Amino acid sequence: MFAPVLAPAANPEGERPDVGVVAESLRRADERPALPRPAAKTVIRANQPRVQTGLSGLRMSLGELRFEGDSGVSSTELNKVLAPWAGRELSFAEYESAVHAVAQYLRENGHPQAEVRVSTAQVQGGQVAIAIQGLSPAPSSTRLAQAPAAPEAPPQQAEPRVFVKTFKVDGVVQVAAAEIQAKLEPFAERALTLQQLDQATAAVAGLLQEKGYGLAQAYLPPQRIDSGEVTIAVQQGLVDATPGQRGLKIEGAGERVQAKVIEELLAPAVRPGEPLNTLELDRALRLAAEVPGIKSARAALSPGEQPGSTQAVATVEEARLVSGSVWADNHGSPYVGTGRSNALVNLNSPAGLGEQYSLNLSHSSGMDSVKLASQLLVGPQGGKLGASWSNMRMNLGQDVTALDLNSRSTIFSLFGSQPLERSVRRNSTLLANLDIKRLDNSVVGTLRQTRSLDVGSLTWMGDALDGSGAQWAWNGTASLGRLSVPEGSDLAAMDRQTARSIGSFGKLNAGFSRLARLAADPAWSFYASLSAQLASRNLDGAEKFQLGGPTGVRAYPVGEGLGDEGWLGTAELRYSFPLPQGQMQLFAFYDAGGLRQYKDLWQNALPAGRPNYFTLNGAGFGAQVSYLDQGSVRLVYANKLGSNPNPTAANTDSDGQSKNSRIWVIGNIAF
Repeated sequence: MFAPVLAPAANPEGERPDVGVVAESLRRADERPALPRPAAKTVIRANQPRVQTGLSGLRMSLGELRFEGDSGVSSTELNKVLAPWAGRELSFAEYESAVHAVAQYLRENGHPQAEVRVSTAQVQGGQVAIAIQGLSPAPSSTRLAQAPAAPEAPPQQAEPRVFVKTFKVDGVVQVAAAEIQAKLEPFAERALTLQQLDQATAAVAGLLQEKGYGLAQAYLPPQRIDSGEVTIAVQQGLVDATPGQRGLKIEGAGERVQAKVIEELLAPAVRPGEPLNTLELDRALRLAAEVPGIKSARAALSPGEQPGSTQAVATVEEARLVSGSVWADNHGSPYVGTGRSNALVNLNSPAGLGEQYSLNLSHSSGMDSVKLASQLLVGPQGGKLGASWSNMRMNLGQDVTALDLNSRSTIFSLFGSQPLERSVRRNSTLLANLDIKRLDNSVVGTLRQTRSLDVGSLTWMGDALDGSGAQWAWNGTASLGRLSVPEGSDLAAMDRQTARSIGSFGKLNAGFSRLARLAADPAWSFYASLSAQLASRNLDGAEKFQLGGPTGVRAYPVGEGLGDEGWLGTAELRYSFPLPQGQMQLFAFYDAGGLRQYKDLWQNALPAGRPNYFTLNGAGFGAQVSYLDQGSVRLVYANKLGSNPNPTAANTDSDGQSKNSRIWVIGNIAF
């Protein structure tokens, strides 16, 4: 997270009384929305009749008989056996009967080990050759006496096979033919049984279902086997194209969000006359559930008006017109009051178009801030555009410094978001933001410092479940900005002699986390996170990285450890158990972070013996109680590991205190 302060000076950051004063409030003004994980669910109930696959439709005729060895078998007698099936096209069942008839005749006439197989060497023009093996040698007057034969094994039942050279697949759209043939490659150039042909059709259906075509069926249609080519037909489950139906019906919408808004989001996944992709439908439902004014969205599939078609029936549960939360914490700076009261109020879709208006208020003894924001739904892919304005005033007061230091910041922002992925296992979003900041400082009522910061950023964030069920989350932000101050001002002159931060700058921020349940007991889980910032040059205080505070190394105060570059890591062991109407979570943690105060040092930038790079460490434990989804209380105790490597001149932390431990409290009520 970022920790803004006032203008850079030659003195160390920890020596100044204003360090951390605007940190939390400005940081809140710059917060990006967390990636939602809606509980949308696609329920597939298809009344499409199952198409049975099989060989009943295959047509073939018997070819020549071939013998191995000197058996003395009479072709004339065998032809009599095959007479009922000779000279006409056979179904596979008839062909199977002919094969068994030959096998039975041979076993009853001196060849108990006879096996009758399909010849894989001759399948042409719809003819299938029969190969006969295991025949007993013909009697001979010169044959020597032989030892008694071993007990005969029971003859194996002949299993008819069809030699398949290639497959032809009909009825598939939106899936590459090469991908389908790759699935069928293990079955080609082989003699296949009925079961193996079933496996081939199942492989085609499975591929289509993996691609999201959950209604897809594959089967063998009636056909002749010519030149070893077998045709597999596919029904993918088309969306009803009846005029006026369009394959989509919305239920439950209208009071808070107009039905046409939901239809616009779902329409790209439900295209009349095309196969229904349930993965695309699931994504669209999740996007619908993220619309302000919508609590949840789910869908079921029902038969369409046209034979063999389907339609999606989406059921929407709408949210309240007004929602939000109020909370209190001790996360503020001691210079303007650690105790804070906060409120967030959202007005959800008052015009029925999925828009939202927000008001965010925060107050402490020396700080007041207000933020107004609005956002609109844009396009059928869940994109949003918005704008916000925030103003914060702080008064350190003469009880903190005789200079009666005051600060005011105004931020105007334009922002947009575009969902990239939405599924049960993976989500990602692209965010763009432009901040126009004006930061003013005054001493004893006289304006002394004015800075302007224009910062544009692009963020990619997301989460995913891995094979073990653990949840990963990530974010990466690239920012370009420019710091400007009035020409000829004292601040400009001081900056040229010190940090030289005025002008253009760039920075990169990244964060990763993993939450996993422990296999031995699912009540236990382990959480780990790592975040970092890199900068192109010395930064203004409002763009610096912060180590201390309730979201950093929790054993240190807000504003402790401010620098141009840094990293922050956390490891947390958690134990959760249910309460009658909520949940209790106990946890123990270890925090660590490293900081480079200035990207580029200058003469006398730091007092003698003070490090430019240092680390902070802390550990502790805490508890959180949640009541349904309506509120929670969180209590954290953190203790330093080691001493502060960058204390003030009075050998204290940046808040003027020398505590080895700190307690953080926050309570929240949602409505």
